[in-house]
Parts: sequence; structure tokens; C-alpha cells
Amino acid sequence: MNPLSCTARTHFFALTALTTLTALTTLAACDDNDDAAMAPDAASGAGADAGGGPDLPLGPGAKNPATAARVVVDRFSESAGTLMVRTPTNGLPAAGMPINFDMAPFITRGFGPQGQKVSYYNFDVQPEAPAPIYVLFEANATSPVAGQLNIMDVVPGDAGYSDFWRVHKVTVPSGYVPNAITSLAQITSMGLAIEPTTTLVNCPIVPEGSTATTNLTAKAHALTQGWYKDQIVSYFSFEEKALSGTAVPVSPIYVTFNKNPDVEGGGPASGFMTEAGTDQTHNVVATLPSDATYSPLWSVNVYDNAAFATVKDLATAMAAPQKAAGVAKVNCPLVKIEGAMMATQTVPTDAAALKAFLTSKSYMSFKAEAAAHPSAGPHGRVRTFVNDVLATSWAQNQMVHPVGAASVKELFSGNNLIGWAVLVKTALDKGAQNYFWYEVINDSVVANGNNATLCSGCHSGGQDYVLTPAF
Repeated sequence: MNPLSCTARTHFFALTALTTLTALTTLAACDDNDDAAMAPDAASGAGADAGGGPDLPLGPGAKNPATAARVVVDRFSESAGTLMVRTPTNGLPAAGMPINFDMAPFITRGFGPQGQKVSYYNFDVQPEAPAPIYVLFEANATSPVAGQLNIMDVVPGDAGYSDFWRVHKVTVPSGYVPNAITSLAQITSMGLAIEPTTTLVNCPIVPEGSTATTNLTAKAHALTQGWYKDQIVSYFSFEEKALSGTAVPVSPIYVTFNKNPDVEGGGPASGFMTEAGTDQTHNVVATLPSDATYSPLWSVNVYDNAAFATVKDLATAMAAPQKAAGVAKVNCPLVKIEGAMMATQTVPTDAAALKAFLTSKSYMSFKAEAAAHPSAGPHGRVRTFVNDVLATSWAQNQMVHPVGAASVKELFSGNNLIGWAVLVKTALDKGAQNYFWYEVINDSVVANGNNATLCSGCHSGGQDYVLTPAF
């Protein structure tokens, strides 16, 4: 959404334009399918992150992401921005300059449906029609090609760009060398099979070096690298809610400005109205990530600023006199809900990081069972450790555990530690697909990813898939 200090095009909310923007596609119902299992790899990429992970081995014909040309990304050009367009005076970052999304005007404080104080990032107007992102798989593989960066064909400012992406599965030959393919042109010229899925991901492309540290868990949003026409782009991945369909779902948000949009200089150009001396708006989001209808793509409704003091939650926002309905759709992922639990004891879901975490026993500070004991399931002798979020959620008897809730189960043969079983909550809804599952026995990985049926079948009898630890 347009910030307090950002000059925007005032005609966007002028009375002559107070009509609902036409949807670009028909909203499709979310499917219960296996596409969701691809979401972590589709969103975060199979290769190194943009922060500088370990160098990947290069095979014949592969391009090196570390030395490849970088795209100069500009989210604030006339062609890329709608509410946030750079002018000589508004101070928006120049093309290619890193953006700190934890600073105004890129983060806004508002209210949740029950009056919770929430924060969300502002990524400007976006369409309901997602852009395609291409994820490479070998035939019959269930995981993307290790080390291969995902491929995009549009960046901000290009026709058809969207922060939201629909995962397209590309089948490559057996023995494919990671990063030998770095563009859609190569995919099509090779005649490779492309299969659209219903997995949607929220991955805004941003300038290299950009930061976004506010999160519903204690973990910052890391930048991931991808390919765009043989060049490297960087993008965030917002995973507070799993999305699926062929179009991006939409949820309502209610906002008000210092000047109503029907007066000169009103609407976004005047900035959001805030409580005196603070940055607290009375903008109200209608849903939270724990709600089935949540989406980070918000349909903007403008209420009369005369009602500012009375608006504190969804009911009062809906009761306020409305100046305009559905005037824009903006990408504003929720990144903070005050009072929500945040993990200080995090468990990584990246394969290399998780292996190091387990072998170093970095979970030993977690709440733990007193000793190993016979498992009620198939694991033999076990000892379970749970992090702070899961321990608190369990103590409060929460029926749906928060994002970041995690457990590590040590697996024994006799008195010998032979492996681990791990679960990490990755999205707030209840369901096996909203957990990352991992199991390794004698250095052999037998489960790795969301919705792993090997694990979820037994765990389905637990409270939101968590079986009772013997504390």
C-alpha cells in the first residue's frame, strides 16, 4: 500500500476511478493434490541462496550463478509501480539499489480481524493472474534437480510480471547437469515437457542485497537466486500460508487516508491516517494466515476517515461508511501478529543445514523426554525434543500448532543413535501438507519434504499431527 512518505498518482483513487479493477482471471478453487509437496522447493529454490551459500559443483555446460550477470531490478519505475513510483522528491530507491523492507514506507502496522496489532510488507498492486516459474525435475523424480535454480521469464516492469508465481514442472533428461538450462527460451527450444501445477508461491523479485527480517517466526526472509534469461535475479519467498489454484485468491482489507479520496490531494498521496505520534494505522485485514480464506493479495476497500477513531477490528471497519470498494489488489504479506508465538529455537528445513543441525545436536537445548523409550510407532527406541513454540502450544492445548513448531526425535538401535525423525510446522492451517517431514536412518534419508506420507499416516492420530511426548 502507498506509504505516508511516498508520493503516488493521486488519480488512482480519484472519484472518477472508484471502480473495482477487473479480475484478470477467474478465481479457481484450491485443489487437494500433491502439488503442495513441491511448494518449499518451488518457493525457495533448489540452489544456493542469495546470501552466499556453499559453492555448487559445476558440470559440463553449466553456468555458474556466482559469476553470472545480475539483473538490475527496479520496482519503482513507471512500468513497474502503481502506487509506488519513484519521483525526484519521494526518496524511493534507485534501480538496483537494495531495499530495506523493514523501514517505512515498505512496512505498515494495522489491525487484525479481532483487533490484533499486525504488520505487513507493501509490495504494491499485483494481478490475480500468476506468472509462470519453471522448476526442473528428472523423469519420475519427486524433488527438483539438486542445485538447479528456478527459472523466470519476467521481472518487474515486464508485461505479465507478478510477485505471485504458478509452478510449472519441467522434465529434463536423466543425468541433466544443474544450471545448464537458464532460460525459458532454452526450455522451449529443447522441446522439454512443461506441466503446469496448481502450486502458487509469493516470491517478489527485488534488487540484490534487499532485506526483510520481520517474520511470523524468528527467521528472516532469506533471498533466493533464480535465472532470468541467463542472468541472476533475487527474490523473497513468503510462506505464511500455502496457496494453490490457477489464480491468486484474494482477501479484503479496509484502509483510510489522511484525506479521503474524493477531495483534492486525497487517497494514497495523502498517506494512511495514523494514531498521533505513532505509525499505527487503523487499516484492518479481514483474515490471518490461520484462516482458510487468508491471502496476501488484498482487495482494498476505503472507509471514511471520519470513522478512524471507531475502527479497531473487522466488525467496526465493515460498519464504517465506505468511500470505495475493491479499488486495487495489493501484495501485502502479514509478517507480524503481536502476541503470536515466535520461535527462538528454530529447526532448519534446508537439507544441508538440517544435517549439520542434527549431527551437531543443536537441539539439545529443547524441552526433552527424560530418556529413550520404546516408540508407540515404528521407530524402535526414541527420545523426543520439542522447541519452545511447540512446547508452549502443547501446554496451552492448542488444536492447531503455530508456524515454527518443531520436534526432533532421536532414533536408537539398542543404545546406539542411528538417526533422527524431524517435523517442522511451515504453514498455519491444520494438515500434513503444512509440515516439513524428515527422517534419516544410518545416513539414508527416507523422508524429506512436506506431506511425506511415510510420516503423516502415523502422525494423523496426533493433535495437529503431533503425537504426545512423554514429558
